[in-house]
Amino acid sequence: MRRQSIAIGLTNLSEIVMDSILADKLEWLLSGNMDGIRFKRQLMLLAGCLGDQNIPSEIEKQLANLSRRIALEEVFGALLEPVNAYFRANKEKEAPTFDLSSLMAQIEATRLALNECDPVNQAVLLSWLLGRAKDRKLLSKIRSSR
Repeated sequence: MRRQSIAIGLTNLSEIVMDSILADKLEWLLSGNMDGIRFKRQLMLLAGCLGDQNIPSEIEKQLANLSRRIALEEVFGALLEPVNAYFRANKEKEAPTFDLSSLMAQIEATRLALNECDPVNQAVLLSWLLGRAKDRKLLSKIRSSR
């Protein structure tokens, strides 16, 4: 009996800690940080944590679009890194000493794939996330932490 009550207490404590973390993530998201890949990752993280088996089809579609966009943006950034590093290291030289055409072709293909991505309706995702947070009473935790 004592072990069971300890296990229940630990479960409640872990739920409280998780709710606190999710409330902090929501607060960060809503505090105007609505640009860049970090914002998109936070949207995905919160959707994964707050979602359940009954995610509406429109939200699933928006999350799939967002996931694809994040992946392509990360690939695009990773492809640009060596080009940027090369040109920073060789700014005094006039012409590249090796062929960048293959890398540039990959960058262009990724750029085109990003342009072909379906848009992500962030307002719909935020609205759904806030509804889920309200259901879990996370919004009151944001207010009480101030």
